[in-house]
Amino acid sequence: MLYPVVVTGRAPTGAPHTIPHALARPHLLRAAAWGVVVLGAAAPVIRRRARLKPPVVAAASYAAPVALCVAVPRSRARDVGTCLLHMWAYIAMYEMPNDDPERLQQRVRVRYPVLVDRALGLGELPGVRLQKALSRPGVTTPLDGVLTWAHWLWFFFPHGTAVYLLACHRERFGRGAALIYAVFDAGVLFYHAIPTAPPWYAAREGEILSDPALRRLMVEHGETFWQERWAPLYSFLGGNPLAAMPSLHFATSVMAASVLVTLGMGRNGSPTDPAPAEAEALV
Repeated sequence: MLYPVVVTGRAPTGAPHTIPHALARPHLLRAAAWGVVVLGAAAPVIRRRARLKPPVVAAASYAAPVALCVAVPRSRARDVGTCLLHMWAYIAMYEMPNDDPERLQQRVRVRYPVLVDRALGLGELPGVRLQKALSRPGVTTPLDGVLTWAHWLWFFFPHGTAVYLLACHRERFGRGAALIYAVFDAGVLFYHAIPTAPPWYAAREGEILSDPALRRLMVEHGETFWQERWAPLYSFLGGNPLAAMPSLHFATSVMAASVLVTLGMGRNGSPTDPAPAEAEALV
């Protein structure tokens, strides 16, 4: 027999009390949700001091954006907060493999991307070919600067796309943001399962031999442009130097561009699509 359940959570006499106590009292549920938000936001910060295991940090931090959706009604402010908490969880997941640098270096894969790139480049890595053709040893050219900035501006493109959807196409925001941020989540799983070295690390380990030597132009241009501010800036953004595959720079740019295409923007390689420039900058 089915019994109606009213807002107070009381059932008719003789009926089983079928809903949890917290659900019957929304203020208790919201208080519990805020507790999850606070714990989830704090977990990445205290993980080293409290010696929290990665699964614990991941569960707590990724629960925070979900809990925020329970704690407060839907609004643009809540949507922004949800995305910020999600990216806070992603940053923690991105950095955690490097909490033990020695173990990470023991696990890192160095050779397989070099072998694949060498096959794609017909015996020479595409990055080496491009540096020989377009760069000059010991000099950071204007083109190097343009490609470096294309690489840096990636940080704004996926999130800027989400902001644009929220401001101008709110009915598309939920799906678009879910697609964009799902790419971050999928990629970070590979950083834990198969840590992969970027080309500069492979060159340092002797896996890439070229004349002139393969350069790390982002660092060279960064040191020149940002000067004394470069070291703290890079230490914040480079929390895991051995997270190279898959390239979320490229993948999230492509996903953001595909979301914009559904709105009729960026068709036929128009300037709203940064993927071509990003691909050349990464190579």
